[in-house]
Amino acid sequence: MLDVIVSTAFSFSHPVYWRGLSDYECNDPLDPPYCPDGYYPRNWPSRPPVPEVRKLENGVSFRLTESWEWCYYWPWRLRVSLSDADAKAYYRKCMRKNAAFTNNAGSDTCHSWVLGTNTEEEPMRIEGVDCPGGNIYRQAGKPTMKNNRMCLPIWTLDFSFPPSDPREFSVSLPQWLLHQAKDVHPIRISDITPPPNGSFLITNWDYNFSIPLISPTGRQAMVDGFHCRENFIRLTRVQEMVDLHG
Repeated sequence: MLDVIVSTAFSFSHPVYWRGLSDYECNDPLDPPYCPDGYYPRNWPSRPPVPEVRKLENGVSFRLTESWEWCYYWPWRLRVSLSDADAKAYYRKCMRKNAAFTNNAGSDTCHSWVLGTNTEEEPMRIEGVDCPGGNIYRQAGKPTMKNNRMCLPIWTLDFSFPPSDPREFSVSLPQWLLHQAKDVHPIRISDITPPPNGSFLITNWDYNFSIPLISPTGRQAMVDGFHCRENFIRLTRVQEMVDLHG
């Protein structure tokens, strides 16, 4: 109870927001088969475009419930003019088992309420990853060590409180709780723009496919009317913003 009270009190202070950084903007080396050098895109110099994802430090995986799964569908679906069949075909592609967010437990092998498929199987599983570059995080506390890395505490949605109306709830989500999925391209678009190796092409997924930030564990709080949990992103992956509200 004390944690909840303290967290809620913190949320009443002036909110602080941070911008997520892409691979080429920070020194956050990756393991093979990706490029092991900081300040380069993960598929440099010639691999095909791939999702630019990083696991949150409290990146606990979880099985989707019906209500939460619809929150992966409505945010982008409501913004595009597609037939229901075409929208669900695209959703199936984005949430397949070898996609960015549902690794080995996606729509082609697991149960999907949105698609009405694989009803005898376990629900799809979310891997606890996010696309940092260009997205916005709301600070939940002072930077701290987590898993031997300096990290920024951030607010995410609390998995314990599924929305009763996922469609209406999805429309209400602010930028710091709803992130756009990104692809990184091994294409240098500027040699002179910082960071030190220039700038590289990063694009949104088709139809601006978006994902809600959700955590099943961590410190709880009410933040701007949302049930939230604290999670952590590596401090090297974010940059503090100035005077961002909403």
